[in-house]
Amino acid sequence: MLRSHPLAGMRRPAQPLPRLSLPLGDVALLLRTAGKLVADARSEDHTPAGRRRLFEAEQIQLLVRLAADSGARRGELAALRIGDLEDRVLHICRNISGPSTVTTPKGNQYRTLTLGQTTVDLWNAHTDRWPPPRRGCDWLFSASPDRYTFVQPRGLAARFARLRVVSGVPEASLHRLRH
Repeated sequence: MLRSHPLAGMRRPAQPLPRLSLPLGDVALLLRTAGKLVADARSEDHTPAGRRRLFEAEQIQLLVRLAADSGARRGELAALRIGDLEDRVLHICRNISGPSTVTTPKGNQYRTLTLGQTTVDLWNAHTDRWPPPRRGCDWLFSASPDRYTFVQPRGLAARFARLRVVSGVPEASLHRLRH
């Protein structure tokens, strides 16, 4: 009935490109730019708006350092709490998915990893400077120093995107830092 096989001549879907890591030079540039943002924010006025800019600049710096050092997914980074770091050991036991759903990490696997001392020092300096005002307000990445709510994963990506533009590394992403 048919002159040829219906699938004859069809091609299979293209293979996806391999996931690429970010070159170390680009990571170093992102870290330097984040450090410069913090230095610039420290030199600004000490009004509430200036303190908020400093808080966000420090969080961006910590975000880049943690993403590069831990390889955590952005939902896992968004779900970090201050108490998740013990000495140099980071416990990744939460993930944020959707608008406000706190779940287990991908694959339902809790994991622990050892962070570099520079990352730990940055974490400790940030949490010492901006301590949680009361129990239960201890999200590491928060929209304000009260740490009452977490920043959505897409909010972390937006912060990183602003850093990417300022640093001149357009192909950088949190996911590429993971690799």
